[in-house]
Amino acid sequence: MCILLDYLLPDMNGLRFLAALRELSTPTSPAVIMLTSQSDTAVAVQAIKCGAHDYLDKGVLSQERLVRAIANATTQVTLQCELRDKDRALQESERHYRTLVESSIQGLCIDQDGCIQFANPAMITMFGYHSAQELLGQPYDAVVASHERDRLEAYRAARLNHEPVPSSCEYQGRCQDGHLIWLECVISPLQWHGRPAIFSAFVDITVHKQAEEELLRSRKLESVGVLAGGIAHDFNNLLTGILGNLSLAKQLAGADMKIASRLTEAEHACYQATALTQQLLTFSKGGVPIRHIVSIALVLRESVEFVLHGANVRGDLRIPHDLWLVDVDEGQIYQVIHNVVLNAIEAMPDGGIVTVAAANVALPAMFAGPIPKGRYVKITITDQGHGIPGDILTRIFDPYFTTKPQGSGLGLAIAYAIVAKHEGYLTVESAVDLGTTFSVYLPMANQPIDSVPPPAADPWPGPGRVLVVDDEAYILELLDAMLSGLGYEVTCYYDGKDAIASYQRALLSGGAFTAVILDITIPGGMGGCETLSHLRAIDPDVKAIISSGYANDPVMANFARYGFSGVITKPYTLERLREVLQQVLGP
Repeated sequence: MCILLDYLLPDMNGLRFLAALRELSTPTSPAVIMLTSQSDTAVAVQAIKCGAHDYLDKGVLSQERLVRAIANATTQVTLQCELRDKDRALQESERHYRTLVESSIQGLCIDQDGCIQFANPAMITMFGYHSAQELLGQPYDAVVASHERDRLEAYRAARLNHEPVPSSCEYQGRCQDGHLIWLECVISPLQWHGRPAIFSAFVDITVHKQAEEELLRSRKLESVGVLAGGIAHDFNNLLTGILGNLSLAKQLAGADMKIASRLTEAEHACYQATALTQQLLTFSKGGVPIRHIVSIALVLRESVEFVLHGANVRGDLRIPHDLWLVDVDEGQIYQVIHNVVLNAIEAMPDGGIVTVAAANVALPAMFAGPIPKGRYVKITITDQGHGIPGDILTRIFDPYFTTKPQGSGLGLAIAYAIVAKHEGYLTVESAVDLGTTFSVYLPMANQPIDSVPPPAADPWPGPGRVLVVDDEAYILELLDAMLSGLGYEVTCYYDGKDAIASYQRALLSGGAFTAVILDITIPGGMGGCETLSHLRAIDPDVKAIISSGYANDPVMANFARYGFSGVITKPYTLERLREVLQQVLGP
């Protein structure tokens, strides 16, 4: 549309009409050509300023001139509309871009000449800053872990030079408070204010990397566990022969205190060897803890006081009186605290304070760890050492990894394995020159504290018949001697099948066995669990005791659930054997 507007109108002039037209809110403005009989240049200029697209003098106006002026005016209006639409589209695009950048969960950054020039809110939060002003102008290296700078710089240079490298890079970034996070980063060149710059997009993959490390660590522990479990099984069988015969020898020594004292020393050495095999069994796949519901407070105090005795490090215990109960193997958790506190002592050769605190915590579902949400007792052990570098921190729970010349590399690995078998979680945080904090999470028990039954008055079980199954001849010979010394009639077999037949014959003849001791594993034969299932079919009231030097089966921790009346772990002494029989056969 085109308006031909006369300059002189009855009620106003053309300029006032143009001003009124401009004030109207319309999607598109029409083309306007001012017509006048005055050839006044000042009026023409003012008309164009007020929005007219052309100014024609009626005195010299021709049809051809008018048609050309209308065509030019409508073309101007079309171009103005297109320009306005493009400008609006550009503004809308900028708003969308700004919204995407500011609401993105990815950290976005532009650095130029080695300094950060732009950072979106996600990046500011990701690296622990409070505002963009704190980050802008900082060297790009400020958000990169020191041990990663050379590697990242080489990758950035390769990307900018279009070399054949992966499109993304994983590395550790450094937050404002010094702690490290894992990042996956994509890098691209761009122009920033007319000069070359680098655009980086970050994703925080710390939780993912932790999950990968947990899986890798579990696989390492599992592989070590296969070896450790087998060694511990054979070693415990040998220790059973040694410890059992020492018990018999002490009994035979009678009143000869000189011989008895030597035998006692030998027993103590066997107990130390037993502790070593117990640590090996911690790695085994089964290795189920023998649990009781207890207050962890006493375990914490005793273990911390013991390991700090004689050290130049002081302990600061912060244990509340209302700490929740936990269902744990006290001995194993004692070992966990011992190992972690010992690590803290070694981290402070010049002395310091190790703080051991406990608290009740309710973990939410989004907790960044391998344990489910729920209620836990959290134990934190913090030292004032020099901290652990990031490249070492990821390996401290690996078996046999150590930075100490005399270290075995088993202490923290054992602690990690124990906590995992309690459905808990052991994690660590550290920063160079700021110390290290280990955190242990143990599930809260849902039952009251266990009560300890009083010991029976009579220490001797009394006469009876005992059936024994074990694949080792020296174990059978030892048990024959030990049980005979306790007044029992003993029958021994290498395989469960022969024992079943013997038990059935005895039951039919009226000379039933009082108890059965079954080795859990019989290579190439019938083991304890299968043997018991057959015996229970013959005699539902059979009194069976499970025995093993190999803790790769949950039967050892939950023997009653599998139908056994008692459990005895190899190696054991004559006194321990008598106690178990007393518990199984007592009233």
